[in-house]
Formats: sequence, C-alpha cells, structure tokens
Amino acid sequence: MKQSPLFSNIETGNVYTSSDAATYKGICVKTFILLFVAIIAGAVTAYALPTILVNNFVGFYIALIASSVIGTISVFIGRTSKTAAPYCSFIYSVCEGLFLGTITCLFGAEVRGIVVIAIVGTVTIFATMLALYALGILRVGSGFVKFCWAFTIGALALALVTSLLSLTGIFNSLSIGLIIGIEAIFLVYGSITLLLNFAEATNVVQAGCDKASEWNVALGLEVSVIYIYVELLRVVYLIAQSKRN
Repeated sequence: MKQSPLFSNIETGNVYTSSDAATYKGICVKTFILLFVAIIAGAVTAYALPTILVNNFVGFYIALIASSVIGTISVFIGRTSKTAAPYCSFIYSVCEGLFLGTITCLFGAEVRGIVVIAIVGTVTIFATMLALYALGILRVGSGFVKFCWAFTIGALALALVTSLLSLTGIFNSLSIGLIIGIEAIFLVYGSITLLLNFAEATNVVQAGCDKASEWNVALGLEVSVIYIYVELLRVVYLIAQSKRN
C-alpha cells in the first residue's frame, strides 16, 4: 500500500484567543499521540501475525485490504475537515498500524536489523528536514510549492507506471539498481512533503487558527513520517537483496 502524503487547505480567516489558538506544542503532542497509536497497533499486529496467518489467513488478508481502503479515506476526510480530523486521525492510525505491523514483521524476517535501520533513518530524515526548514536553508515559497506539486504529480505517475509494470511482471525483471533508484525517488518525495507539513504548521500557528486545526496538521505529519518509514524499509530491503545476488 503506497500512500501519498496529502495537503489540506486550512482556513485562516478567524483569529482565536491564545488559549483557543493552535500552537506548535499542540501540533507536536497530537502528532506523537497519533504515531504512538499507530506503533501500538503495529506492535500488536506483528506479535499476533504468526498465529493469525496460520489460523485465518484469508480473513487477515481481507482485513488488511479493508484497513488500507478505510485508512486512505480517513486521510482524505481528516485533511479537509477540522470537525472530522480528530476521529479520522485515530482511525487512520489504527488502520495504518495494521499495515505497518504486517510489513515490519515480513521485512524483519527477511533482513536482520532492517527495522532499526528504517526507524533511525526516518528520525534522521525528519530531524534534518526540520533543521533545514527552521534555519531557513530551505524556504517554502510559492515557487517551491509549485515545484512540490510538479514533483508530486511526477511521483504519482511513476507509481502508476511501476504498478502497471508489476502486474505484467516487467518491473520485477528490471535491474535491482534501477528499482532502488525508483524507490529512492519516492523517498525524496516523502522528504519534500515534510517541508510542506512544516510550512503548514507555521501558517496555522501564525494565522491564529483554532486548536482543531492542529489535528489536520498532525495527521499530515503522521502520513509523511509513516510514508518515509515504509519507503526506507523497501530501499533497505532492496539493497540487502542486491548484495545477496
């Protein structure tokens, strides 16, 4: 399940009092809460996965597909509705936890230490992009936003092409180096969306939006972080496979 980080249009017309206005602290707390829920759901899934696959493989497979669909719909609704954002955020976290627990367990069984590498890599990318944004080295102006949207369209088109090639078996026949390069592009895409998330958080706080907007931003950050983690798992796995061949 390859999900693309989404961007929302936060209303900035109303200015609220300091106690009711969105803050960086509020965004951070909500983001950590959502990630914690996803991690717990993922840990429970990974722990129970061997037993589930033996006893009810078909049922789990159906649940995995259903959670992917529900999670995707939750992101769309949660990123565009302040009212529904808190509920959709938790639904997405639980659904994504099921997916994360599954792929983490499967990748971890294939490549030793891959989970630790992916976690450290995700934290490193997040910290690096945040530092570059906070220091003003990377600025999110109108030109950068246009570039991000162009890159997004290109990444989605590439994802569609690779999906079609996978169905025909052509993608699997490509050189491992080319496949790693394609996955690296998706990883760069995820890193870029973090900058848009940071800029969104800045705009929400500086515009004095209400605290409900914190959930919209937190959900966007969670989607980006999880996206990067999944891509890192894929890249590290492919690199490990290339060394074996």
